[in-house]
Formats: sequence, structure tokens, C-alpha cells
Amino acid sequence: MCASSNVDVDLVVDIEGWVDPASPYRSMTPTRLLDSRQGPGASTGAMTGSAGLALPVAGVATIGADSAAVDLNVTAVDPSADGFVTVWPCGQPRPNSSSLNFPAGRTVANLAISAVGPSGTVCFASNVDTQIRGGRPGLVRR
Repeated sequence: MCASSNVDVDLVVDIEGWVDPASPYRSMTPTRLLDSRQGPGASTGAMTGSAGLALPVAGVATIGADSAAVDLNVTAVDPSADGFVTVWPCGQPRPNSSSLNFPAGRTVANLAISAVGPSGTVCFASNVDTQIRGGRPGLVRR
């Protein structure tokens, strides 16, 4: 892995997983699974701080019921303050790292890859109130 910047910057890299040659990545047509403002999915309203939410992914749309991990385009929309969203497999401890960082009042997206929890869900939490869009996944199967 290489990293570069056109300005001086501190860099933080959190490894969140890997794919070996025996576990092929399976892409899929992008599909929105959640938009907290108006759906699809359960319309949750703004995600309120660390309360978070659980998003069913296994067996949803064209995602295999036996999926081990998914890649998600996660978007924070109109956050109330500078903050971050963490994405992780439900049923596991929340990691001490961010999946998406954003400034107040801006719409910011990032790709996140997460294992799927035993209940077929991926969890999201934010340290500030924000609307969230999640979805357009690809998947990695068991």
C-alpha cells in the first residue's frame, strides 16, 4: 500500500480486513439499502449520536444469505457537528476507529467494508446526530 498527499497531513490507517484468493469478491449492481431521510429501508430519521442502528444485509436485495462481508458506500448527510460514523458487524464489540469522517453541515461519503454479524446485520453509530445513507453494496461470500 502506498499513500501520498499534496500537502502536509497526519495520516491514520485502520486495517479492517482482507480477502484471500480462496474468497472471491462478488460485485453487484449498486442498491440503496437505507436512507434515514425518506427510505428505502426503515426510515429512522437522523441517527442520534452513539445510539446507532442495525441494518439487515444478508439475504437482502441480491446479497447472499451466507455473505461473510459487504462493502458499503456510507454517506453522512447534514451532520449537526464535525464527527464520524463507525461501521461494524452487529454482535461484535464496536471498534475504536472511524469508517467515515465529516465536517458539520456537509454531505460526505466513504466506502466501508464490514463483516456481517451473526444475525445478518451491519451496525452503524455516530458521535453526533446525522442523517445517514447506507447501501450500494458489493459483497464477499463465505
